[in-house]
Amino acid sequence: MEASEDDNEYDEDYKDNGRSHDALLRKIGMLCQRCIENERLIKRLKMELRLSKSTARQTKRQIRIDYDWDGKEANFADSVLSFVKEYLFPHFKFLKDGWIDYDKGQDSFSTFVQGKVQIPEGAEYKDQWERVICPTIQAKYVTIRCNLNNEIQRTYKSKFIQLRTMLFQHY
Repeated sequence: MEASEDDNEYDEDYKDNGRSHDALLRKIGMLCQRCIENERLIKRLKMELRLSKSTARQTKRQIRIDYDWDGKEANFADSVLSFVKEYLFPHFKFLKDGWIDYDKGQDSFSTFVQGKVQIPEGAEYKDQWERVICPTIQAKYVTIRCNLNNEIQRTYKSKFIQLRTMLFQHY
């Protein structure tokens, strides 16, 4: 059975051609690194595509689907939620414009959060910032503010009803 031209080209690409074993291992390592980078890029682009299609307020489940979280990232999001609820919102009711932008500077919000939350082992912080931390903080702030507004409305509405009842009783 004769080998086709494609098979010969394939064999040529993977022959040693005088290169050492170490050079081949370096090339394989480089290709693996490139594959990992391309997988991250594909994941990010898929996420952006899904996000451009959705406009409604999202649940944690929907966020998990949109950002393609795995189990570790979902657990990490829970720790970010508790950080927001227990520390961030009580100290910072409003976040500055541009808080969502990743910045390595010492005075940046992303560096501040990095010092307060512990990312999963083996994860890259910038990737976690874009895919887990920012969406989680944003969703929690929306939820907290809605709950706070509802509580304020309930409180004042009941006071208003009591006041109105008292006024009508006098007339």
